[in-house]
Amino acid sequence: MNQRGFTLTELVVTISIMAILFAIALPATQDWRERAANKEAARQMLTWLRHARSEAVTDSQIKQVTLNLTAKTYTDYNGTALDLPADVVEARSLTTAAWQGTGSFTITFFPKGSCSDTLFIRIENDDNLVIRLDSTATGLARM
Repeated sequence: MNQRGFTLTELVVTISIMAILFAIALPATQDWRERAANKEAARQMLTWLRHARSEAVTDSQIKQVTLNLTAKTYTDYNGTALDLPADVVEARSLTTAAWQGTGSFTITFFPKGSCSDTLFIRIENDDNLVIRLDSTATGLARM
């Protein structure tokens, strides 16, 4: 007689292998999610800074933004306070040697595109995710 199906032993072995693979894959996906969240925080900061610079050039007016690490806010040139992404934890200017987790940094964008200070913003203490805002003639923000 030709019977089709799986034995209980085959099912237990298959489920055991799947459980082992899942246990191995779970930490890798958690690391991937954390890295993706960190990159998104960096992209958000880049967008805000680039927008402020663009508005200064477009309107031919000085635009000022403030990054407040103590209050965890970013105040744009209109005075609107936005919550910082949770992964933005440290910053420093060109004149300060050490990373600071508290304090406030105010950047002025000028109509020609430059800005008042060079600012570094580090995401989750990751040296590979540092935003640099140049005070050179370009005033560009990049990662």
